[in-house]
This record gives sequence, structure tokens and C-alpha cells, in this order.
Amino acid sequence: FVSPCSIENYSGWEEDGFLFAELQASFMETRQYHAIGLFCVRKADRKRLIELAQLAEQKREEKKGAVKYAPLRFRTSEKKTVFEVMTGASFQAKQKDELRPDPTDELDGGGSRRKLSTGNDPNFNRKSTKQTLQKYSDKDLDYEKIAMPEFDVEFIYGPGLKYTGKLKLRRVIRFHSLARDFVDEPDYPANNEFILYSYSYPENKTRSRQGSPVLPQKTKENAKGQGPTEFAFMSHCPNRYPDFQQLIELDEVPQPLNFQQRKSSSAEREGEESEACVLYKEALSRGVVIYLPQLQCGGSPILKKDTVDQCVDPLNLHQYHAVSWSDQGTYSGDMISINVKLMKDGKRWFDGAKINRGYDKTKLPMYWKEDGERREYPEEFCDEAQIEDVYDFDDLDENFNVETFKLSDSHQTTV
Repeated sequence: FVSPCSIENYSGWEEDGFLFAELQASFMETRQYHAIGLFCVRKADRKRLIELAQLAEQKREEKKGAVKYAPLRFRTSEKKTVFEVMTGASFQAKQKDELRPDPTDELDGGGSRRKLSTGNDPNFNRKSTKQTLQKYSDKDLDYEKIAMPEFDVEFIYGPGLKYTGKLKLRRVIRFHSLARDFVDEPDYPANNEFILYSYSYPENKTRSRQGSPVLPQKTKENAKGQGPTEFAFMSHCPNRYPDFQQLIELDEVPQPLNFQQRKSSSAEREGEESEACVLYKEALSRGVVIYLPQLQCGGSPILKKDTVDQCVDPLNLHQYHAVSWSDQGTYSGDMISINVKLMKDGKRWFDGAKINRGYDKTKLPMYWKEDGERREYPEEFCDEAQIEDVYDFDDLDENFNVETFKLSDSHQTTV
């Protein structure tokens, strides 16, 4: 996995330990997935990982521009499938008989401090959307309470810059087969697809039970002196061979341009965000597919000269206009316009070669014919003849007289 997070620049990261990471994919090997996850690093490993990140940045500066950026990578110590890492399948199968609901679990509504039922709460309807989302958010979960398996991993910044630690998967941002678009669509999309995702430190989060300090709050002083508390990232969505992977850290969490007009008068007086903006931020924490119509290449990759499988970086500006749709997966619903900013040069990783390496059409007969042409499948395929229900007497004689008709003996009814 490769991470776009520059943790050496994050104030308060040692208390939170969040880490986005994307699988280094391949169109030919077993890693034929575009998989992105939000992970959480074990607290005992965070300080050492920050020191390793600072050392890697120092080494990069010594190279004097020869290295664009050295991203954090990690790999599992034990051999595991992508499915096991992204779903915790083996862990769930092993522990299914041992896991029992905890009657004191606050998240399940068993505890007195956190109730999911709101029928008896007279103030519930008065709470804003933002307050409701914060109330039922799971971002403030401690590492120990994340109900996913713990993995032994090796964190890597480069040769000699390695550290063995543990982490858990907190949330799946994207888990997409690289073969799906090739099968479903005849060609690349009209515009380059990226997935936009974000993370913010939980507000007013304290660790009094463990005696830990409070996380930095979102104040102007903190923004200037201690670093950001909101983080946004963008990842290119590979479509088909040849294509590329790219990880970008944005300057700020994008704000929907066409939502700014939807603020209520009360929200404007109180200085709050509109409900639409709050919901869009919540969607970003789970991943939103966006499109960059400014790219002249459309959705197709730009190939390196005299090559057929090496892609080059299509982004050469510091700001792009992007659009997304409220109905994810379709071009329907409300079109949302945003600006994505790369003023701070947040390109963290690019791969336009390894993902395409070793692609052989002869080893993929389900996609390609022997002559190298794309194999087409009919939309509906069935070996057996389809039997349709009939609701009309098409073969009934028009001169049929019901008055002279007599039932056969088998249909006679005795009363």
C-alpha cells in the first residue's frame, strides 16, 4: 500500500494516528483492484513513525530535488489477499463464534451515555445536521475499539528507512475491480475520474480515560501555528489498460461552489455552514467520485513517447475545476462544482508503468480474442429458450358459441 499522508507535517497526528493508503495495483497480477482504505496506526508505533517520516524528508532534501516526494508505504508481514485486508474476512470467520454483543457498548445503544433512540429527546429536532452527524460519528473511536483485525506491517520510506508496527482498517473508501470498467464500458470515460476523500480530527476529542491531552482545535491560531486539522486527498481511478495511479494531497477540503447560496438566514447569522455543505463534507469522508473536464486528453491517459504502456502525469496546473454528481455511479442528480487546489505542490505519488507491466492479452481470453480484438458479450445470454407467460386465447375460433359449449367429463363439477 502507498499513503498520500505527509504525517511529518501533521500536528496532533500522534494522538489520532489516521492513515489513508491505496493498493499498488496491477492489471495482470493478483492485485487487480483499485482499493483505498482509511487505516489507524497503533498508538505505540506513531512516535517512531513520525521520526522515520522526518528522517525520510531530510534524506529527500539532501537529494536536492532529485526525488519529488518519498511516500510512506507498508506491506503486511503475513501473506494475505486484498479481500482479507479490505474486509477482515479471515478474522470474522475465525471469531464469529466468540464475538457477542456487549450490553455496555455505547455504539450499540446499550450504554446509558449514548442512546440511538431519539423518540424521548425533546431537543432532537432542534439539533443541526452537523450536531447530529457528530453525535453518531465513529471518528472518535480508540484504536482498541475498532472492530477490525490488527495487521503486522512493515512501514517503508526507502532502503534502510523501515519500521515494523501494527495497524487496523478503519473504513473502506474504495474497493473496485480493475476489470469491471473494461467489461461494462466500451472505452475510457469522457473525463478523467478521480476519487476525492477527506479526514478531520474529531472536535472536542479528549482522552481523559487514558490521561492523554486534547487534540488541537480548529482555530485560526492552530491553522497558522500548529498545522491543519482537516485533510483532503485525491486519487486517480484506473479504468483499463493502459492507465495510471496517482495520489495527491490537496491544500484544503473543497467547498461546493453552488451550495454556498443555500445557507439559511439563521445559519448566516450564526456563521455556520449550510446543510448541503455539511452533508457534502460527510460524503467526502466516505469518498466522492469527481471528474476533471479541464484535461484536454479527456478520460484517456497520455502515453510517453514511443511507448504503448507507460503513462505520464496529465496534471500540470495548480488548480482545477471539478464536478461530481449527487447520485454516485450515474450522471444524474445535482451536479456539484468544486475547485481542487494544488498550490502547495501536493503530488505524493505517481505510477504509470508498474500497473501496466507484463500485460498479455493471450493470458486474458475472457477479454480478448485470439486475434487481439476485444471480446464482445451480448447484454443477455441464455442457452435455454425463454418461456413467456401468455394471457390471451390467440388460437380461439372467432365463431365459437359459448351457449352450445359443453364441458368435458373431467371438468364436470358435482354439487
